[in-house]
Amino acid sequence: MRREWEPEDLVANCVARQVGVDPGELAGYEWSGRTFEYHRAQIRRALGSRRFTGDDEAKLAGWLADEVAAAETSDDRLRAALLARCRAERVEPPARVDRILGAARAAVADRFTTAVVARLTSETAARLDALAGIGRDGADPGSTGWLAELRADPGKVGRDTVAGELAKLARVRALGLPVGLFAGWPDTLEAAWRARAAVEYPSDLREHPRPVRLTLLAALAWVRQGELVDGLVETQTRPAPGPPRPRSVRSRRTHRRPDRRRVRRHPPHHLPPPGQARPAAHDDQL
Repeated sequence: MRREWEPEDLVANCVARQVGVDPGELAGYEWSGRTFEYHRAQIRRALGSRRFTGDDEAKLAGWLADEVAAAETSDDRLRAALLARCRAERVEPPARVDRILGAARAAVADRFTTAVVARLTSETAARLDALAGIGRDGADPGSTGWLAELRADPGKVGRDTVAGELAKLARVRALGLPVGLFAGWPDTLEAAWRARAAVEYPSDLREHPRPVRLTLLAALAWVRQGELVDGLVETQTRPAPGPPRPRSVRSRRTHRRPDRRRVRRHPPHHLPPPGQARPAAHDDQL
């Protein structure tokens, strides 16, 4: 079984060609013990790096949370940024990269939810809880129909659906979301929380801690409000269809029928080429 830090075959073959050894030599190599640690120390001295420690883990997780994780949603790009930071700091790459990524994402989520909830009034927070089916007396699953309607695909707004879209917009604005609710945070983070809220069941939303639940519902309502406004504006600026145009009467034109007579492009085989006399007939030769 391949260990987490054991090189892949492609990497081993590449390094083996560079140093001029047989890649099969790694098959009997012991990836633990004194010899292994001695070789690692030699590699660190040659590269000018040092061993990864627990302090480095906390430091790198904080750096990711401050500089990268808030705007970057891809784990692959987060991992690449972490490894690049290790090379810049001359630190041996960590063995548990996913743990550092998870700590950075958790730190960003905690800061994000704290900042969003701090901008909500108590009345708005209560309305958002009601959107998830949470009232004064606890959960009320029967009141989540508006949440399903809010999460539905808006589609293309037409003139026949303007009244319905205006009613939805009025209900969203009645939540009382403050202006600049997500100011100072990347749009990618807001979109990621909106997408997360759009696929979770109301029961899942109710099980979240209140700051997480309020942030999810606020992101959903905030983005949906912008979509409703954009759709209505597009409807008003779209030119109205005019009356149907009458069908034009095609003028009758007299067309000459092409001459379908067969035209011989080459003379028959019994006729001489131009400029030569016609051979005498058999009766003339007699």
